[in-house]
Amino acid sequence: AAAARKQAQIEAAQAKKAAQKEEAKKAAAARKQAQIEAALAKKAAYEEEAKKKAAALEQAQIEAAQAKKEAQEEEAKKSAAAPEQHIEAEQAKKAALEQEAMKAAAARKQAQIEAEQAKIAALEHEAKKASAAAARRKAWLES
Repeated sequence: AAAARKQAQIEAAQAKKAAQKEEAKKAAAARKQAQIEAALAKKAAYEEEAKKKAAALEQAQIEAAQAKKEAQEEEAKKSAAAPEQHIEAEQAKKAALEQEAMKAAAARKQAQIEAEQAKIAALEHEAKKASAAAARRKAWLES
């Protein structure tokens, strides 16, 4: 009877240990899943931000083009009485300066967009690593 009691105690301890191990597995899997979901949410937020920045860039370019057109029309009205060569030289100079300003703004915006895309790629990489680590851990725990 004592041996049977001892055997029952051993089996109960083993069952308890197995249940604790199973709980630890579930908790670890839930944590890893939460990390993956957080990374995906962060990635989606970055993508949304990149879209907004791209739309803002496009809008700024449209407005710049409209302003340039209006400035040229205004300049044409003002200088209708001025000598022809002087007008053309001034307009060419002004157009070149505006073109340079637009190119610089576009380059800055492009650099921002590329930086956002690099952040998104890094987040995707982290999410993949976390997912792979979770799969390896699950396979190891199940073995």
